[in-house]
Amino acid sequence: MQFNKILIVAFFSLILFVCCHTEQAENEQQPTDFHQFSEQFLETYWELNPTIATYNGYTKHNNQLPIPDEERKQYLIAQYQQLFNKLTQFNEEQLSDLDRVDYELIKNELESSIWYLEDFNSTVWNPAAYNLGGTFFYTLKGDESIEERLLNVNERLKKVPEYYEQAKLNIAEPVKEYTELAIQQIPSSLDVIKTAVLDSLKQAELSAEETSEIKENVQLAEQAITNYVQFVEDDLLASGNFRSFRIGEQQYKNKFQYDINSGLTAQENFEAALQAKEAVHQKMLELATELWPKYYGETTQPEGLEAVKQLIDTISTSHTTKEQFVNEVKQQVPQLEEFVKEKNLIEMNPDKPLVIRETPKYMRGFAGASVSAPGPYDKDGETYYNVTPIDDWEDDRAQSYLREYNDYMLQILNIHEAIPGHYTQLVYANESPSLIKSIFGNGAMIEGWACFSERVMLENGYGDGPTKDELMLMYYKWNLRIICNSIIDYGIHVKNWDREKVMDVLVNDAFQEKAEAEGKWKRARISSVQLTSYFNGLTEIQNLKNEIEQIQGGEFKIKEFNEEFLSYGSAPVRLIRELMLEKLNSKES
Repeated sequence: MQFNKILIVAFFSLILFVCCHTEQAENEQQPTDFHQFSEQFLETYWELNPTIATYNGYTKHNNQLPIPDEERKQYLIAQYQQLFNKLTQFNEEQLSDLDRVDYELIKNELESSIWYLEDFNSTVWNPAAYNLGGTFFYTLKGDESIEERLLNVNERLKKVPEYYEQAKLNIAEPVKEYTELAIQQIPSSLDVIKTAVLDSLKQAELSAEETSEIKENVQLAEQAITNYVQFVEDDLLASGNFRSFRIGEQQYKNKFQYDINSGLTAQENFEAALQAKEAVHQKMLELATELWPKYYGETTQPEGLEAVKQLIDTISTSHTTKEQFVNEVKQQVPQLEEFVKEKNLIEMNPDKPLVIRETPKYMRGFAGASVSAPGPYDKDGETYYNVTPIDDWEDDRAQSYLREYNDYMLQILNIHEAIPGHYTQLVYANESPSLIKSIFGNGAMIEGWACFSERVMLENGYGDGPTKDELMLMYYKWNLRIICNSIIDYGIHVKNWDREKVMDVLVNDAFQEKAEAEGKWKRARISSVQLTSYFNGLTEIQNLKNEIEQIQGGEFKIKEFNEEFLSYGSAPVRLIRELMLEKLNSKES
C-alpha cells in the first residue's frame, strides 16, 4: 500500500500539496558540494511540506498547518522549480555512484511534485485529500515532551477552521468515489483531534490558560470538520455532479513514469503482466493435477482452469473465524521471524519490534492490511502492522473475506506485510546512510520487495510438508493478484474497463472471492498506478537476483543479496541494479 513519503497503503500521498512559505530557497547561494546541496534541499523541502515532515519524524515544523490556497500552490511550484535549477547545475556524471542515485531521486521528486500540482491537481476533485487525522496523530506521538507536543497541536488546531473553509472553495469537480471516501474517513479524524488530544491534556502539566485554549480550539476544529463533512454530503454528494475517476492515458503515462520510475513504460508493464498471467495459469494447472486425487479421488478432473477453481474453492474453506482474525495474524508473525532466523535469510534487528494493531478508523476503507513505519528522523519509533478487524461484518461478507484470506493465503499476506516483507525492508531503509534514499522511497521497490520476500521464503522451505502443494497453489493465486492488479489498473484508467470486465478478470482469471474483487474494484477507482507497483517491482528484483546468481554461480548467497539490496534504501530497482552490478564487476576485475 503504498503510496510514498512513508508506507501507509498510499493514502497520505494525497496530501502532498500541504506546505508552508519559506524564504530560504530564494536567498541561498548555489552550494558547490552535492552533500551540502542535499542537506539544504531537505531543510527547504520540510519547510515547504511540514505535514510530510511530521510523518517522517522531522518535528521542527510540527506547529505548522498551511492553508492549501492558490497562492500557496503557485509558491510551491516556484520553489520546486528553483530547487530543480540548482540541482541541474551539478554534473551528474561526476558524482559518486551513491550520489547519482540521490541526484535521480531528488530530480524525480521535484519533477513529479510540479506535475502533481500543475497537471494532476487532485485538490480540486478529491474531497478525501483534506483528512487531518494522520497529521494530528503523528504530531501527538513525537519525541518531544507531551507539553511541547500539545502546544504544537494547538498551533495546528488554530488553522483547522480556515483550512476546511479553503478546502470547500477548492473542490470544484468532485469525483464521486473520493467524495464517498471523505464521508467515510474524515469523521474518524475526530478520534485523534478530539479524543486523543483531550486524553493527552490530562497527562500534561500545562497552565490553566493553555489547557482552556486547547480545549476551545479542539471544539472549533471539531465544528469545522463536522461542517466540512456536512458540506461534502449535502453540497457535493447530493448534487450528483461528478467528474470521472478515470485519469486517462496521458496522465496515467506520466504518473507511472514518476511514481514507478521503472525501465518499463506503463503499456510495456501491462503487456508483461498479460504474459505473466498465462505463465502462472500453467503452473497452477500442473499443481491441480497433483492435488486433484487428494481431494476428489478418482473423480474425473475437469479440463482447463475449472479444476484449479474447484480446488481453490475447496481449500479456501480452511480458515479462521471473523472474531479471531486479528489474533491469528498476531500468532503467525513470530513464527515467520523464527523461520527467517533459522534459514539465515536476512539479519533482523531485535531492537525494532513490530507492533500489530487494529487499523485506526481514520485509515480504514482503503486496504485491509498495511504497515505504518516511522520516518528516518524517528528511527526508534514504532512500526505498526495495521490489520482491519472484521468481527462486526455481516456473516456473508466476512465469510467471503475469510475464504480469500484462508489458512494458506493469510501466511502469504503476513510474509508480505510483515516479515521479511514491508516491515523488514522499512527498518533497513531507515538505516540507510542517505536520508534521500530513505525519505523519497520508490513504491515499486517497496512493494516489489514484499512480493519478492514471499518467493524467498517459499524457495527456502517455508511451508514444506504434506500441505506444501496447497500453499503453493494459494501462493500462485496471490501472485495472480499482483499480476492482475497491473492489468486491471491500466485497463480501468486507460482502456475504460467497466465493473463487469474488471470483475471477470479478478474472479475468473485470478480466482478471487467476490468480496476481495469488489474491494479491488473500489480501490482501483480511488487510486491509480499504485496497483502496478507490486508486479513491476517484483519482476525487476527477481530479474536482478537471477542475473547476479548466474554471475556468481555457487558463490551466490541469498542472505548477502537481500542485505545488500536493502542497504541502498528505497531507491528504484533500476538504480539499485546499476550499483550492485558495478560493485560485483569491480570485485571480479
